[in-house]
Amino acid sequence: MECAGRGSRTPCSGPAMRRCRSCQAVAYCSISHQVSHRSVHKKECQRLEQQMKHGHVVSDFPFTFSEEATMQVCNKRETRCSFLIKQGVHRIGMWMFECSCGASTEPSTPLPKLLSGWKEYYEWRCIPLDSPVALLLHWKSIVKLTGSFVVLSFSCFFQSLTLYWAIKLAVQGNLIPEISNELHIHYLGPEKELHQLAVFSELHAVFPDVQIHIDLVGPAVPEERNGERIELRDYAHCIEPNCKCKCSAESFGPTSLQSGSSAITLKLHNGYYHDCYKDLMKDTPPNLIIAPNAGVAAYRSWLQTIELIHEIKVPAFFSDYCEEACNLATSCISSVTGASPTIPVSWPVLNTMHSPVDLMPTYIGSLTPNNGSISWKGACFFENEARAEFTGPGDRGIGGATIHLLTGAAHSWTCMDLYVFATPYRISWDYYFSAHDHTFKIESWEEPAEREYVKEHGISVFLMPSGMLGTLLSLVDVLPLFSNTAWGQNSNLAFLKKHMGATFEKRPHPRQATINPDDVHSGDFLALSKIRGRWGGFETLEKWVTGAFAGHTSVCLKDELGNLWVGESGHENEKGEEIIAVIPWDEWWEMTLKDESNPQVALLPLHPDVRARFNNTAAWEYARKMSGKPYGYHNMIFSWIDTVADNYPPPLDAHLVISVMSMWTRVQPAYAANMWNEALNKRLGTEDLDLYGILAETERRGITFDQLLTIPEQDEWVYSDGQSTTCVAFILAMYKEAGVFGPISNSIQVTEFTIRDAYMLKIFEDNQTRLPSWCNGGDNKVSFCQILGEYQMELPEYNTLDPYANMNENCPSLPPHYERPRRC
Repeated sequence: MECAGRGSRTPCSGPAMRRCRSCQAVAYCSISHQVSHRSVHKKECQRLEQQMKHGHVVSDFPFTFSEEATMQVCNKRETRCSFLIKQGVHRIGMWMFECSCGASTEPSTPLPKLLSGWKEYYEWRCIPLDSPVALLLHWKSIVKLTGSFVVLSFSCFFQSLTLYWAIKLAVQGNLIPEISNELHIHYLGPEKELHQLAVFSELHAVFPDVQIHIDLVGPAVPEERNGERIELRDYAHCIEPNCKCKCSAESFGPTSLQSGSSAITLKLHNGYYHDCYKDLMKDTPPNLIIAPNAGVAAYRSWLQTIELIHEIKVPAFFSDYCEEACNLATSCISSVTGASPTIPVSWPVLNTMHSPVDLMPTYIGSLTPNNGSISWKGACFFENEARAEFTGPGDRGIGGATIHLLTGAAHSWTCMDLYVFATPYRISWDYYFSAHDHTFKIESWEEPAEREYVKEHGISVFLMPSGMLGTLLSLVDVLPLFSNTAWGQNSNLAFLKKHMGATFEKRPHPRQATINPDDVHSGDFLALSKIRGRWGGFETLEKWVTGAFAGHTSVCLKDELGNLWVGESGHENEKGEEIIAVIPWDEWWEMTLKDESNPQVALLPLHPDVRARFNNTAAWEYARKMSGKPYGYHNMIFSWIDTVADNYPPPLDAHLVISVMSMWTRVQPAYAANMWNEALNKRLGTEDLDLYGILAETERRGITFDQLLTIPEQDEWVYSDGQSTTCVAFILAMYKEAGVFGPISNSIQVTEFTIRDAYMLKIFEDNQTRLPSWCNGGDNKVSFCQILGEYQMELPEYNTLDPYANMNENCPSLPPHYERPRRC
């Protein structure tokens, strides 16, 4: 280590052996040099101290390419493959690319629709999770600049996943559109990659059926290779003649891709990017610029390139070899662009591929005591088996149970799996971080009915799919959904993009319509989408579960004098209660504009033919009758659950639903009675049974609880606080009264409709020329009328479904496409 104070007025007196006591990151040859350097070092000391705390991360590798490796391989004492074999890392993790024996076979199964994490990628590609590259790919440092997104990471050993990660962030951040069938990338400063170009063929795996064009630009490209074009249509394969893998029964030879699949085209360019840019632009402009291990602070040549990138407004990702290099690069880029990072460089920003969905436990199976065992693959322990047995009478005289859970095949020494054990009478949890036979004891059943339930149905076992750490990280991810901040809004947008395929295209100005009430009519439908704060987070989860691209609805009404009003179920009164209310348009519009949840609002006018038969008097009578009644929590979840298994987005399922109901029944019995107990009693034709009584009654009748949940809601059911209607059921019930559904009105149960079901009805205006002139700010990309919001609202399958009898009583709704059969 060199003396940090070198270059002072006096020469160094010897080796730098005197470290700074605070950060331990710099050293000095003498006290005098340390004192003279203090004014400089104090600006960075605290930052370096935090960086040094991460030293164990980069030292936790099986080995590094030290002098030993260099001498043995470069001096031809042995082949690179044989050296890696001796170290026990041949064809493992990032080391597989040091000998070109890398991920050389085509995946055995197609790429999952959405990769939930690097763990899933590694399992899919059969790469050991304990490899060093798994660690490298999890830890990133990020900065964001105006017009560009710059990623600074301490490694880019695996170019293909670095590209995948950068592209994924760019799509999520609306920096580039969703990838269709072609992608153009400018890859700056290649060096070592020039000897590993075959590794880019791994992009076949992560972007199937996409034509990817990569221009590699840099001074390290040999002049004789300038303009060279390479097409990668095979996966990488071993080129070492003496590699033992040649003799392996499991061949890693070249695998030809099927015709019509993706093609990776590489083109080499010698020179600096700012010098080559004009020639490059003769071809297709890039979607993305990537500069791995750039060394921005070390080379002045980057300054002109950064100026150019900032000018052309193409999203750019940079990486560097360590955190301090990231900080220096950030300073350099900021000085050129005049923009400070909106996300500070930090180590580590964990893998962005985990998700709030990982907070939901995955159902493993049910353990029926003294009746065999179940086995499964865990999040961290890959081989697990469990069985249960009844135990003696105990204190209450009704016995209990012991669960024996054997864990094994840990994929790393830091394994820890988290489990939930549930019956309708209890929810318990435990975690395991060692591979052996564990026991979990239920000392006594709550009551004899629990023992009988377990005897018949067993104890439900759930696994937290991301392990202990992943669960905590997912908790960190889910909290922002409910945050009334830009961070919270971005989290909601990212969730909906990932899990529902939403795009959130920015709208042109003006984003607030100047509404002429004369153009709005009774029965016109209002769809709202809130994207931040408490209601934004709730609506995001509701949208994901139901498939609706809106989270709240209201309806327009005009009185005899032509005044415009808005009716809605879910209006918050002065007591904080959510009720059904009819309020003047101006009052509703003012509240909407002040709403901190940043609502996006669309007006869906009724079709002229439907409007002609809309009975305004009947609509007002219904609205006045319902005014002041509470929001329809009684039927909220039942409008969504129509089938035994096809309405629960993974990992949600009926077992988890009953466990959650059980937990809430014990913690908040009044809440449980309002949300589901009364509704379940209606389905059984019983009164005042609690959840456990309901379970006993379903057993007696020979039906399962998940079947009970699917019995359609009936509009005429009257609950303890009156008829129950959600925001959308209130509007559709009004439509029934007003004659919108004509002769089939009595055959439609509107309390079975979700918001998505409502806006799919073919009852709205289908001629854009008849929309008011103030709609959509002059932008006619949609067939409805958006009156507020910075993002273009999406209502897939809007106005496409003719009403029919008994509709929406048995419809599946699974993400990301929420496909439904005809006339379900």
